[in-house]
Amino acid sequence: EAGDSERARSWLAEADLDPTTAAIFAAWARFVDGETMGALAELAALPQRHPRVAYLQGLALVEQRRLDEAGPWIERARRFYPGWVELEVASARVAIETGDRVAALRRLQGLAEEESFAPRAWTGLGEAYLAQGDAASLPKAHKALKRAVEREPRAAEAMLRLAEVWQRWRRTDPEGERRALEWLEKAVETAPEVARYRLALARYLVDIGEFRRAEGLLRELVDAPGVDAQPALVLAHLALEQARVREVLPDDFDGWLAAARELGADDDALLRLEARAALVGRRWNELTRLRKELGRKVEALPDDVEIRVLYARTLMAQRDDEEALKVVRRGIYSEEDGDGRLFLALAELEARDAKRKQGALHARAAWNRLKESERPTVELLAAADLGASLFVRTENDAAARALVRDLTRHLPLHGDAWRIRARTELALGDGSDAKRSIEKAAALAPHNPRIHAMRGQILLRFGASKRAVPAFEKAIELGGDLPDADRWRKLLRKTKR
Repeated sequence: EAGDSERARSWLAEADLDPTTAAIFAAWARFVDGETMGALAELAALPQRHPRVAYLQGLALVEQRRLDEAGPWIERARRFYPGWVELEVASARVAIETGDRVAALRRLQGLAEEESFAPRAWTGLGEAYLAQGDAASLPKAHKALKRAVEREPRAAEAMLRLAEVWQRWRRTDPEGERRALEWLEKAVETAPEVARYRLALARYLVDIGEFRRAEGLLRELVDAPGVDAQPALVLAHLALEQARVREVLPDDFDGWLAAARELGADDDALLRLEARAALVGRRWNELTRLRKELGRKVEALPDDVEIRVLYARTLMAQRDDEEALKVVRRGIYSEEDGDGRLFLALAELEARDAKRKQGALHARAAWNRLKESERPTVELLAAADLGASLFVRTENDAAARALVRDLTRHLPLHGDAWRIRARTELALGDGSDAKRSIEKAAALAPHNPRIHAMRGQILLRFGASKRAVPAFEKAIELGGDLPDADRWRKLLRKTKR
């Protein structure tokens, strides 16, 4: 109960306990050390009627966030041990997800104040504030979770929730993206054996475009004991994100999709991945089949924005832009404010149809909506990139300049945001501004090949060919397999003459 597993083990070796009691204490020691899965495996082999088995299984299942399973065990343990504060905290944490959230919040407020060092009391209070779902509760959640980190041993769950707070705040706080990443990294460092924390970090790395780091984590997780289809699904998603950059579907994709299917992935999740793969990989025969399936999905789930956008993009790939336009507009009109992803699809359709002025305005509308949402950073970059490009092409310099400045104001620590700004400033003839922006980008993302290539082009514009050579060489070194690499090689040869 004091959290000193080593001393408990030493006394356990000396105590003359019956085998069942000794096994319970051994499992308890593993649970205290954070080996929740191992503790549950040992407890499963013990008499399930034993009060301590109910107590430990309930607490361990709550730690694993298996709350539906935990509920009956916790309630049973509460009957054996009425008033035990850790069970009251666990019961309230279960109720946050499966019962009355407001009542659970009140219970946890009282427990945190009256038993301020109770295990997971402050974590539970932070979770309860987060579950309220309103912006006003976020500072309260942050305060409770910070206190959990200060007071609780192995506060990895509180760190995970702090990352969630900062992910929500990144809509308005430029530090949000970095702070969320820091807390996720701390959660993994605190409990490296818990796959759930590594998966959360990997998901976030994909969202912000840190693909290489994410892939390393996910490859380790796929074969980890006790994991479900999620790592394989995220790896398939990552392969598709990489394909958007490289314009070629990675060889691993079909293998990850098959692994996810074998591990019991949801049919709906698999359909979405298959559709995206067919679009990126130009799998025309599959697109014909998927068009019918996605059409049925849109009819069944008219408010599902992702399915609607996938259906529209499938129609676009088959050159049925007129029908795609109807699908997108129907989705926009069905919502009060419209979803940024639908406006981005509309902008892409208009750009294809040479309606660049309308496309620019709708891309900006997509940006304005996406930046206020919790969508992945890569989507925000895509909207700003398209909007800035179309404003430049329609000679709306002021709008292009304002959009990229808003982009870097919103994502000041993201290298690609500064790259997009630098490219736009260069196109507008703002050479000095472009130079400052690309230097900022290179400092933030030194391993991004596109940034080094853009830096080389800007240096050439200033006549600094000697400095441009290493920039192009670095771009080719880092991204020699990218579609733009041949163009960079030509620029390098031309610069060396």
